Amino acid sequence: MTIASSARAALSLRPRVPILPPMRTFAKAPIAFSAALLAALAGGCLHIPPAPLSPADGAEQLEHRSLADPGLRTFLTQRRAQPTEAWPRTTWGVEDLTLAAIFFSPSLRIARSGSEVARAHEGTAAQRPNPTLQIQPQYLTNNVASGVPPWVSVFTLTWTIETGDKRDARRAVAAAGTSAALANELGTAWQVRGDLLRAAIALRAAEARAAGRDRIVALLTERERLLEDRLALGAASQREIAVVRQARLQSEGLRATSQRLAGEARARLAAALSLPRAALDGLVLAEELESEPTRWTPAATLDVETARHVALLGRSDLLVSLSDYAAAEANLRLQLAQQYPNVVFGPSYEYDQGGHRWGLSLSVSLPLLNQNRGGVEEAAAARDQSAARFEALQTQILAEVDGATASLDGARAERERAFALVRNAEQAKTFAARSLAEGASDRATYLVIELAREEAGLLAVDAQESWRLALARLELAVRPVGTVDATLRVVAAP
Repeated sequence: MTIASSARAALSLRPRVPILPPMRTFAKAPIAFSAALLAALAGGCLHIPPAPLSPADGAEQLEHRSLADPGLRTFLTQRRAQPTEAWPRTTWGVEDLTLAAIFFSPSLRIARSGSEVARAHEGTAAQRPNPTLQIQPQYLTNNVASGVPPWVSVFTLTWTIETGDKRDARRAVAAAGTSAALANELGTAWQVRGDLLRAAIALRAAEARAAGRDRIVALLTERERLLEDRLALGAASQREIAVVRQARLQSEGLRATSQRLAGEARARLAAALSLPRAALDGLVLAEELESEPTRWTPAATLDVETARHVALLGRSDLLVSLSDYAAAEANLRLQLAQQYPNVVFGPSYEYDQGGHRWGLSLSVSLPLLNQNRGGVEEAAAARDQSAARFEALQTQILAEVDGATASLDGARAERERAFALVRNAEQAKTFAARSLAEGASDRATYLVIELAREEAGLLAVDAQESWRLALARLELAVRPVGTVDATLRVVAAP
C-alpha cells in the first residue's frame, strides 16, 4: 500500500462533521440583516453641514453695517407697505429707527432663536419612543461533532407604550415654553425700543444744548468786542471786559463739554441700533420728537388708572411669567403621569440549533421602591414658586408704572415752569429789540437780554428732555398695545 492510499484510508475512517452551507449562510444572516437595517435607518437621518464661526468675518461684517444697508431698505418697505424714498437717506424718525434697531439687534436675534428652539422642542416632546431591536447570535462549539447546527440566534423587537398621557403632558410643557419664548421675544423688542427711544431723545437734547452753547459763545464774543470798542472811547472799563471775557471762556468750556456729550449721545444711539459709531455720521433726526408726543408714543394718551390696568394685565414680561406658570403646571401633570409605569412588549424569534421558536415578551416596571413622589413634590413646589414670581412681578410692574407716572407729573411741571421762563425772556428780548430800534438802548445792553434768553432756552432743553424721557419710561413700564406694539411684533431680520 502506498503512502497516498494509506492516507486516503485514514481520512475515510475519521468522523465527518456536517458543516452545511445553509448554516454558514445563517451565521452571516444576523450581521447582514443588521447592516441592512442600519443602512436603511441612516438613509432617513438628517444631515446638517457644519457652520463654523469666524471672528474675523464677524468683525468685518459689523464694521460695514450702516443705515444704507439694502436689506434694511427692503425691510422698511415691507413693514411700511409702501416704497421707501430715495436711498440712502439721512433724516430718520423714531419709528423708522425702531425698525432699523429691530433689523440689526443681536439681542432680538437671540430671542428669536430661543423661539425657534422652543418650537423645535415641541417636535421633540411629541416624539413617540422608538422600538428596540435586539439581536443575540451565539455559536456553540461543543455541538460541532454531533452534527447539530451550532447556531443559536435570538431576535427581539420591543415597543414601549406610554401610559398616563405622558406624551400629551410633555407636549403641554413644550407648548408653554414656546409661548414664553414668544412673549420674551416681544419683551426683548420692547427693550430695544426703549433703548432706541432714550438714545434718540438724549441725542436730540445734546445737539440742542450744543447749538445753544454755540449761540451763547457767539453773543459773548460780540459783547466782548463791543466793550473793547467802548474801552477805546473811554466808555467802558477793563473790569467790565474781564467779566465778559471770563464768561466767554467758561461758555467755551461748556460748549466743548456739550459737544463731547453730543458725540457720546450719538455713540449711544449707534449702540442702540447695533451699528458702529461711524455709521451715524451725517444722521439727522427728524422733527418728530418736537411734535405732539402722541405721534411718537402711545403712552402720552394714558392716565394713571389706564396705565396700571394695561400694564398689570398685558405686559410682555407678565405674559412670560404666565407661560412659565403654565409650563410648571404642565410639568406637574407630567410628573403625576410618571407614577404610572410604561408597558414594554414585543414579539421574539429564536433559532435554536435548527429549531424555531416564537414568543411574546411583556414587561412592566413595578412601583415598589418609589411612586415618583419626589418628582411630584418637586414639580408642585416649582409651581408654587412660579406663582410667587408672578405675584412679585405684578408688584414690580405696579411700582414701575407708579414711578413712571410720578416722574412724568414732575417733569411736566418742570417743563411748564421752564417754558414760562422762556416766554418771559422772549418778552424781555422783544422789549429790548424795540428799545434798540428806537435808539433808547445800545447793542451791548441788548446782548445781555439775548444771553438771558439763551440761558432760559438751555433750561427748557433740559426740562424738555426730562419730560420726553419720562414719557419713554412710562411707555416701557406699560408697553401699551398700539402702533408701537404692532411694529415690535415684527419677526423678520437676516
